[in-house]
Amino acid sequence: QSVVRDSVIGEHATVEHNSLIRESYLGANSHIGQAEVTASLLGPFVAAHHQSLLIAATWPAGRGNIGSGAQVGSNHTGRAADQGIRCGEGLFFGLGCLLKFPADFTSAPHTVIAAGVTTLPQCLEFPFSLINVPTDRVDAAAELPTGLNQLTPAWVLRHSLYQVRRNDEKHRQRDRARHDVLALDALSLHTIQLMQEALRRLEAAETQPLYTETDIAGLGKNFLTRAGLEDAIETYRFHVNCYALHSVKQRLETAAVTAHAPQATDCLQPDPDDADWTFARQLLGGRTDIPAMLEELKTATRTMAEQVENSKRKDDQRMAKIFGAAVSATTPAQEDAMVKLSWTAFEQLGQEIDSLLG
Repeated sequence: QSVVRDSVIGEHATVEHNSLIRESYLGANSHIGQAEVTASLLGPFVAAHHQSLLIAATWPAGRGNIGSGAQVGSNHTGRAADQGIRCGEGLFFGLGCLLKFPADFTSAPHTVIAAGVTTLPQCLEFPFSLINVPTDRVDAAAELPTGLNQLTPAWVLRHSLYQVRRNDEKHRQRDRARHDVLALDALSLHTIQLMQEALRRLEAAETQPLYTETDIAGLGKNFLTRAGLEDAIETYRFHVNCYALHSVKQRLETAAVTAHAPQATDCLQPDPDDADWTFARQLLGGRTDIPAMLEELKTATRTMAEQVENSKRKDDQRMAKIFGAAVSATTPAQEDAMVKLSWTAFEQLGQEIDSLLG
């Protein structure tokens, strides 16, 4: 009982439960149920399972979610309906949020807009962020423009890495497209480049308690606390460095040499034909201590596995606190499939590193 007019529906995409799709492109493996989508271009794996609205959206990378009651469609200024939104990969619109146009989130992939939040027209350029109503106490003397939300850059990586890993794995398992070749890695070269640029802007900021877009470009219509800035710098640095270390490991494996072999350092030489390595080599900053880098990669991978488990355990603990011990988590963190998968990936990588160090 859905209505689809003047639209293109991609491979293995689903439209159901009284949805309305008009003048739009729906990407491969997407799922629209009970929602209205008008004049939008959606990439793969966009999900809107409940009543929501999406108008005039350009979302080519897809892989995002539109929560129940989300109103992503305030595209009328009273003069002409010529406003729109550009969404980044993996953008998550929370329950009942309201997005005011125009808005550009293309440089903020995998960002979460919290439930009930109203955002002002803006351009945001910080990946893996959380946009929420102000949650930290702000000094009454601080002169902040009205209507600003609180931005926490890198929040998703720092506090919800389980979400990132789960989405990547879920999309790999559910990808049924035969003609579209889909990139399904949240920590891709493009995303790491955006993180590196965001890190550069944060590191250049002066020391002060609060920041707005007049202080740091790309903050949009939000404010950032000093504590949030420091946490974001630490988190972005960690994942950018992991990307570079993974590249070193891949170079050694491609060349079939061990870390202590005389020709190992040849793998660190420039390779103009490999754009990924050119970028990774820049991130390394001239490092040549290959064994130390591999050990560092192993430690970092263990840290990420622990973060995945901890982010799931927080949900378990919150449920137990609210509902009491009589209601337990459906699957405890230590038994969760994604947590187990993360630890298996760490063990496998550890074995591969040990082989390179042997």
